[in-house]
Amino acid sequence: MSTVSDEQVAKSAAKTPPPDVFETPLFVTPTTKDPIFHSPVIDSETDVGEGSLAHRLFRGHFVDTQVHFNFYLPAPARFRNRFFQLVYPLQTADARDFQLAFSFEQGGYRVQVSGKVGYRHEAAAAKFSREVASKYYGVPPDEIYGYIYGGSGGSIQTVGAMENTMGIWQGGVPYVQGIPFSMPNCFTASALATLVLEPKQDAIRDAVQPGGSGDPYESLSSLEAEILKEYSRFGGPDRCWEWLSYSEQGKTLSVFLNSFRHTDPTYADDFWTKPGYVGTEQSAIGDYIRGLRFNDTVEITNITAHSDGKSVILCVPGLLKISRACIGADFRLVDAAGNVLIPDRLGGSLDLVKGEYRMEKGSRGVPSDARLHIDNSWFLAGHFYHRHQIPTREGAVAWDQYKNPDGSARYPRRASERGPVLCAYACGGGTHTGRYSGKMIVACNLADKDAFPWYADWYRGQVKRADPDYNSSYRLWYHDNADHIDGSASQGRALIELYLWAEQGVEPPESTKYDLRHGQVIVPKAAASRGGIQPVVELRVGGGKRIDVSVGEEVEFQASIEVPPGTGEIVRAEWNFDGGPGNFHSVTIVEPGERLKLVATHRYGSPRTVFACLRVASARDGKICENSALAWNLDRVRVVVL
Repeated sequence: MSTVSDEQVAKSAAKTPPPDVFETPLFVTPTTKDPIFHSPVIDSETDVGEGSLAHRLFRGHFVDTQVHFNFYLPAPARFRNRFFQLVYPLQTADARDFQLAFSFEQGGYRVQVSGKVGYRHEAAAAKFSREVASKYYGVPPDEIYGYIYGGSGGSIQTVGAMENTMGIWQGGVPYVQGIPFSMPNCFTASALATLVLEPKQDAIRDAVQPGGSGDPYESLSSLEAEILKEYSRFGGPDRCWEWLSYSEQGKTLSVFLNSFRHTDPTYADDFWTKPGYVGTEQSAIGDYIRGLRFNDTVEITNITAHSDGKSVILCVPGLLKISRACIGADFRLVDAAGNVLIPDRLGGSLDLVKGEYRMEKGSRGVPSDARLHIDNSWFLAGHFYHRHQIPTREGAVAWDQYKNPDGSARYPRRASERGPVLCAYACGGGTHTGRYSGKMIVACNLADKDAFPWYADWYRGQVKRADPDYNSSYRLWYHDNADHIDGSASQGRALIELYLWAEQGVEPPESTKYDLRHGQVIVPKAAASRGGIQPVVELRVGGGKRIDVSVGEEVEFQASIEVPPGTGEIVRAEWNFDGGPGNFHSVTIVEPGERLKLVATHRYGSPRTVFACLRVASARDGKICENSALAWNLDRVRVVVL
């Protein structure tokens, strides 16, 4: 599926209503009649697509709701009595071609429902799809297997569905898994780390990239080192510093503030006035944050209409002098005496480079004598919210650093624990008990900045407590070198292993072996020791991870690839000597196998630094198939051309 930005996720979460005003959990079975999603209607039935994508498309909706669904049924000759169903709160009912290709190739039809939180609409659509498919294929409904899967917010829905239904789906794949402590804590922690460390971003990035020193702390001050250590222990992977930025994380936090501001309205005032909070703390971080606080009025020198016809641009030269820590500040229009002209906080975006504020809903009009009042008190306080959100449930290891030796909280604990409310809202009132129906394969990424890798370990603990024999229905596969919502989570491969497990009893590869150390998931280097399904790539240049060469000099790359024993064979290998997007060149693999060694040479025509890459894929049966059904991995080396 396509990548969804942190800001989109945040906006979805920010729409959360007050606690206890979300969809009521309902345990759904094949005979349950949902009081809301009880009347599905088919709006159209057409034959669409060509060649391998030809199918019968059923479009429909549930009466008296805003929920629409599409069923994509391949020709009867391709049907193998199963369906696949992707879930995500922000999706539409329209599946993409590569999703259809995977479903049809694997003998299944596809169910896709327009996005909303919860699972009951998904369960109702799955049940109705069996009725439609039964008539179309002439197969009894109870002989059709179903598989649900979803990433990020969709993983929360997938778990909610599997824990609150029976007989609707025979298995599920939650990938890049979220848990009851994810939101908003992951985003507040990332915002804090990038706020403090952005001046050293280039040095940290260089250290964690291939051929770097491997020590991201080497150039940091004591305060910066303290914040990086805190973020690492909270679960933030070192490698995610290659793409972390405050411009992104700060904007995400600014949206997420709405998810806890109305439920904890005194937090910001407490942060700046009461003991135990950084706002009053006499420390390096306290001095730093107080130095970034801004609460003042700046002059508007010009007002122009934006090209969209809906918003206006306020030219505010004073913005050029304020901190980047104001990107999520509260903005209000005031007159010369400081009186508020518009009661609500303004909606818009800040451009500190141009000294402009783009104000949404500009049709209200901006008086010529208006000024812009800026207050980032709430926004700055929000960077530390996770410190005051120690979970009541066991196993949340990332918060151990915020506890005293006797286990008590080091910082004041807020009365409202926001994460479980947001999670329950997203999954339809579920609580992540670890008790579910069917088979489950969890796929998570080790370089994920938005769903920290230890989250999946926490849920695995829930599953184990619920069923000591959990290995008979559960797997956890970690994937290296992949960020959030990345295809390297291999959800397609997981779905294949899942249906073979559920329908034929074929045991999937064992879970990835790993250690959890100070918030970080550490996996063995060797494929045989690591397990899971992902091939392991070791790429070297000049015998190491970095080489300095002259323009035109021949550079030799050596690679060793292996897959965990019995999990498949290497079927794809692609070189990218320049490191740019899309510049991959395939290698012919004469005979797929569990191990492969490759050697290649290249010459560079101009001075620059590149990260040359080898990307490989394995297939469970050694046959080349759709990309989404493969397990991918890569490795990189640094080439400095002088």
